[in-house]
Amino acid sequence: MKNSFLLLSAIALLGFVSCGEDDGNAAGCPDGFEGDNCAEQVNTKFIGTYDVEMYGQLSGSVSGLASITLDAGTEASPKTATAVITQGAEDGPDEVRINVTLPLTATGDLNSDFTIPVEIVGEVRNSTEYYIPQTSIGFAFNVLGIPASANLSFGIDGVFQGDTLVSTLTGGGDFAGTIVMKGLK
Repeated sequence: MKNSFLLLSAIALLGFVSCGEDDGNAAGCPDGFEGDNCAEQVNTKFIGTYDVEMYGQLSGSVSGLASITLDAGTEASPKTATAVITQGAEDGPDEVRINVTLPLTATGDLNSDFTIPVEIVGEVRNSTEYYIPQTSIGFAFNVLGIPASANLSFGIDGVFQGDTLVSTLTGGGDFAGTIVMKGLK
């Protein structure tokens, strides 16, 4: 009888630890799922088309030859873009595919307006936060009519603040600084 009570208690405890009520941490749910009975994919809230306002700067050098600042506007006068967030066929329930073209102005040794197309997979922490670990993308531009290219290293942390997805791009490698992107579906 005593062993039966212990077994019944252990089974009841497992029921509380697994995917019962959502405690916000999705304890016991497989990666990419949360909620009652682990039935909700964490990436679905992110999927959609966003009107984005961005501001901030990244400063650094291109191949050690030219010092430049990549400018995305100011909070009072932000640059704008459209971002599309989807789930690709190969992406898991805790991943999102982000497509956006960053409209930037370069100043310093190089003065030019240009865009950096970004298509990258982000990892979703839960239904309100995502991140992109430090990564690097190449971009092309012209210097005095001569084609040139460089790499931009960065990481991104994003979080919903109400209906607005606020993403902070933090420069790495040769470029330091931050660009804040606020997107509304």
